[in-house]
Amino acid sequence: MRELVLAACLVGVLTPASAQATTIPFVKTTLYNQASVKIETVTPGATGTGKLEIKNSSDGDEANGTMAVTQVTLLPSCGKEDGDKDCSGVPINQPGPGPDPGVITITGPGHGTVGCNNIDFTVTPPDPDTGKVSFVPSGSYNLGVGSTCVISFTYTVHRLTTPTKDSSPGASGAQTDLVGYARAVAAFNNRTGSNTGHTPVDVKANPTWGPARRADAESHRR
Repeated sequence: MRELVLAACLVGVLTPASAQATTIPFVKTTLYNQASVKIETVTPGATGTGKLEIKNSSDGDEANGTMAVTQVTLLPSCGKEDGDKDCSGVPINQPGPGPDPGVITITGPGHGTVGCNNIDFTVTPPDPDTGKVSFVPSGSYNLGVGSTCVISFTYTVHRLTTPTKDSSPGASGAQTDLVGYARAVAAFNNRTGSNTGHTPVDVKANPTWGPARRADAESHRR
């Protein structure tokens, strides 16, 4: 499997080259099994807990004060390498890189800790075309530079990846990417910035399933 890629997709207005200050929410997603062990391989039928981390990595003027997080989303099954927050690409019912909804689903409620302690998050229904969900907080929260909001959620693996939607085509096996996204506003000057973080996971057939159940999992591929 290719190594974890936390790709910056910065959106916002930059200061002149002498300062180059930016509002940067650093985004990372991690999955854990039922024993709370970090995993990078999943099988259909598996459930567990995930953590979505948003860290204030702003610099320059934007590092003076806090960062208000205004939007958090997670697309759990992107069949495209380094896809954007919507995994823009070939539609779900056509072969080629793009969203692969239904491989992994996210359920709530989400619970915030550390920099967003005691904040609960409503998980919206998944977008039918991408599987993307939003995390809507019960209240506002601000992150100082270096501070991290950790949102926990529940995930379920339903099926194998669609053959033409492998997020790591150069690697062995079949992978899908969890694409986290956050948007934030700097308190110092109201500049906004956004970022995506990509976490590839290996999706393998469940070794405990018999031929009939494995065939059923294959049949649910889009």
